[in-house]
Amino acid sequence: TLRTPTIVLPEDQTFVHTGDIDDLWLRDSAGQVHPLLLPWTGGGALVAQDERLARVVSGLIRRCAFYVRHDPYANAFRIDTSYVFNAEQRAMGRHDYISTWNYELDSGCYFLRMVYFYWKALPDAPILRDPSVREAVEMLVDLWTAEQRHEDDVHPTGDLFDCQNCKDPYRYPSLSRGGKGAPTKFTGMTWTGFRPSDDECELHYLVPANMFAVVALGYAAEMADALWTESEGLAGRAARLAHEIDAGIQAHGVVNHDKYGRIYAYEVDGLGNSVLMDDANVPSLLSAPYLGYKYDKEVYENTRRFIFSRD
Repeated sequence: TLRTPTIVLPEDQTFVHTGDIDDLWLRDSAGQVHPLLLPWTGGGALVAQDERLARVVSGLIRRCAFYVRHDPYANAFRIDTSYVFNAEQRAMGRHDYISTWNYELDSGCYFLRMVYFYWKALPDAPILRDPSVREAVEMLVDLWTAEQRHEDDVHPTGDLFDCQNCKDPYRYPSLSRGGKGAPTKFTGMTWTGFRPSDDECELHYLVPANMFAVVALGYAAEMADALWTESEGLAGRAARLAHEIDAGIQAHGVVNHDKYGRIYAYEVDGLGNSVLMDDANVPSLLSAPYLGYKYDKEVYENTRRFIFSRD
């Protein structure tokens, strides 16, 4: 990661491309530096032991916050605005910094996890109190709250949502119903257009991504209480949304399987339909313990048996 895809930029920023493509995915970049944030035996996180590593990650946090602020629906970004998009690409929401505009819930989760673990490693780091970071967190909470009611064309509004693509409800050309996606009903979970694989969702309440969101919102609430008291109500909004999403998972994300009993579905729509599978990416149903989600042990074990079966 440090030798190949990392580019240290001026103004205390860092660009980490995904490796085989010279663009930054919010998910990939945060995942690539995550080992630097984990507390290792004896010396704590590597970013706390080496100021050069701290600079790399703090710069990535700053850069990703800029991208979220630029367009919170986008999942991948270019390093500059020199690329000229054609008409077909612009119709897919791509312009200036935006490489792909696939709305993927887990992208924001990875950003929140990166900020949280950096805070735990370096609690007094100036980047944590940078207004751009706080604003990015606020935008994600407001976006996920609005997308609970995607079917009703609710979309986030306010001074922070001033991006070119933020004026209307999210629509993506390849999704059904004119870009809106398959029908859904309110469940408490939050809607997403695409899976971590960048593939379109079949149904749009992606259960493992919502599990990750519950965890990430807990991080956001904890940080808001400690760092961003000027953002009135942010901690409460994040905690309330986490509770609503988790309740939605329990009520709609668990289905009865004839052979394996109660299992977690991969995707649901709130209308009684479900997709029973798992994905090799993270978040996945199998990765719930890794993500830190408080899962039902019996349901998880049943799900695990189903996933590893030939059924």
